[in-house]
Amino acid sequence: MVILKVLIIINFLVIFFQDVRERMVLWLLYPVAAVLAFLIQWKSNGIYITLVNTGFCFLLAAALLFISRMYCRMAWKRPFVNEVIGIGDILLFVALSLAFAPMAFMVLLVWSLFLAMLLHFFFGKYSIHRSVPLAGYMALFFAMVYGISFFIETKFLFAY
Repeated sequence: MVILKVLIIINFLVIFFQDVRERMVLWLLYPVAAVLAFLIQWKSNGIYITLVNTGFCFLLAAALLFISRMYCRMAWKRPFVNEVIGIGDILLFVALSLAFAPMAFMVLLVWSLFLAMLLHFFFGKYSIHRSVPLAGYMALFFAMVYGISFFIETKFLFAY
């Protein structure tokens, strides 16, 4: 389990650095993150609970993306994908839906979005890009979550 956590932390950090520097992330990193997250949860909970958690989290992520798409369509009248949110951001949402129990997923997702907003508020003015590296900022947050998970009981992340 320790090796899997180290690998996912490295993967998230690579996503972070690529997204912040280039606003493009190698697509292969997202399925790797998804598989590693699934394996970590599976080792903690067993396959049945992991599949149930994944189903609920995927529905939550899909609902969030659908509501965001509808809002952008009605209020901004702009295309959702590649104008408002990138494909990498959507792939990260899908990968993260394999990672945690539904309650932990909702709480961590909100905090990751809040951290992304704060980081972009403080560091966005130093960037040459106008877009927000949402996947990168979220990956940094989840790298920290997995790093902290070395020191806490994992049932708080995977079993609610």
